[in-house]
Amino acid sequence: MSHDNGAKGGVEAALRAGQERYRNLFENMSSGFAIFELEPSENGGDPAHLLVQANIEFERLLGIDRIRDSGRSVEELGFGWPPSLLRNHRAVAESGGFINYEWRDAARDLHFEIRVFCPREGSYAVLLNDITARKQAEGELAALRDDLERLVESRTRELVEARRQAESANRSKSLFLANMSHELRTPMNAIQGFSRILVEDPSVDLAAREKLRIIHRSGEHLLSIISQILDFSKLESGKMTLQPEEFDPIETAREVVELLRVRSDSKGIGLELRVDPGVPRRIRSDPAKLRQILTNLAGNAIKFTTGGGVSLRLLDPGPEGAHLVLEVEDSGPGIPPEETARIFEPFEQVGHGEGTGLGLPISLQYARMLGGGIEVESTPGRGSIFRARIGLERVDGDGDAGDSLASDDREGEARSEFRVLVVEDHPDNRLLLRNLLEPLGISVRECADGDAGVAAVRDWDPHLVLLDRRMPVLDGLEAVREIRAMSILHQPVVVAVTAHSFDDDRKEMLDAGCDDFLAKPFRESDLFAVLERHLGIRNRVRTRSGSKPTLPGPRDLEKLPDDLASEFLDALGRADMGAVDHALGRVGEIDPELREALGVHTDAFEYAALSRSLRGIEPGDGAA
Repeated sequence: MSHDNGAKGGVEAALRAGQERYRNLFENMSSGFAIFELEPSENGGDPAHLLVQANIEFERLLGIDRIRDSGRSVEELGFGWPPSLLRNHRAVAESGGFINYEWRDAARDLHFEIRVFCPREGSYAVLLNDITARKQAEGELAALRDDLERLVESRTRELVEARRQAESANRSKSLFLANMSHELRTPMNAIQGFSRILVEDPSVDLAAREKLRIIHRSGEHLLSIISQILDFSKLESGKMTLQPEEFDPIETAREVVELLRVRSDSKGIGLELRVDPGVPRRIRSDPAKLRQILTNLAGNAIKFTTGGGVSLRLLDPGPEGAHLVLEVEDSGPGIPPEETARIFEPFEQVGHGEGTGLGLPISLQYARMLGGGIEVESTPGRGSIFRARIGLERVDGDGDAGDSLASDDREGEARSEFRVLVVEDHPDNRLLLRNLLEPLGISVRECADGDAGVAAVRDWDPHLVLLDRRMPVLDGLEAVREIRAMSILHQPVVVAVTAHSFDDDRKEMLDAGCDDFLAKPFRESDLFAVLERHLGIRNRVRTRSGSKPTLPGPRDLEKLPDDLASEFLDALGRADMGAVDHALGRVGEIDPELREALGVHTDAFEYAALSRSLRGIEPGDGAA
């Protein structure tokens, strides 16, 4: 019996210990915990939800006295739980299951997460967690998100407006560039054209002719500066575009070498072209930009080289090469390392500081547009190598040899007289073209606007139309479209002659129906090349002044003082037009006829031949 009592005491002790552990766990839970029991209503209504037991945290969270309030209903305790929640709690107590929801105590502005489950039929347990801090954080985050969305919306509006303003500014800049190009080039066309005509007019006296040569050379220099500045502005504004076509890169390089040979010969330095056997003869790229790159690089090399020579090389790209590589190497003074990094910066000048400082930056941008770039290797005292790469798109076959645009054969019509219609609103430029064309035996008719030009095409049937772009009544773009829409027997060759010289202007005119494009200001040789291409009158092109004076020889030049001969030779060697003009002025003071003869050849940039004649004078042979 005592044994049974002892066993029973042990069980009770263990039970009490378990209950104590449960009580401690229950009381010290971090979540509020309470058990409710449903008490049926005497009148058959909704049962009462009576509090059976609650822990300390539940008491703290809901502000009740867990001992005193035990047995009281939810309604009496004033939890503020709405009837819908109580119905959900009742459903859990009667059928089991589990629900989870959030509830806001509006009276105290607190937020709770509530989990409800059924420990036994007819009752339910509530786990309660205070989530007020989390809700506040979520509210702050939501407010921040709203603020951020408003900020993003505001910034987006600002960016859209900034973009609109930038696009407007870019359009204004493009319009400004186009207008500046037109307004600068249009008068330059008349200045250059008439000064050249008067220089070649034998009726003009020598003194006036000398001044005209200075005007013409100064105009050439000004035009070069204008072109570089406008090209750079187009690159900056993104208006520069590619004009890809099929061409021979070797022939392009050969043209550049021939163009620059006068300058190299005048300085007594070599200029050679080397082409690897594997260089393709036909590629697709922009020949004008490639020609400008080579001209700038080789021209700079010649300018800074006083001894040795300059070599232009086209390297074999290999059968799978993606780039065509062109190198310009010189034996000049080289570039100091501290200056190498800035030679491609706009307006930076190295060495003598001549020019605008835009040639290399423009060349680099052109090379990048063509899918490549430019690198430089230089050693002071030993020379430099500029290496240009352009993207290589090979073209199969030899390509076209060139189309003749003057292909109309008017049946039964003698070709001894060509009819050229000049459609140009500036009377000075109309007069210039008439003065250039009529000495060639060409019949010329003038119109001052596009509408009159269209009518003249219909009535006069010209072989070729020289058409300005900007004109009153009907501009050149619409005029050429109307001409191409005409039902006439012979469509004329239409050549745009305009100061709108941007690439997109050229493309716009060609797309509208023009056969060729001549940018103002143009040289006589440019106009004559157009006549040769389209009318085939090469043998009829001649100068107005007759045969060119014979190049003065060493005997003619012996009358020059030694210091003047040295000055003249140095100016020719540097290809410095200003210094050449100064030396010619001194020659004119001694012998006006010799000045005239020399001036004809300096105007033709025959610096190399003049240098050879001057070198033929032995020191001391000149006048004392």
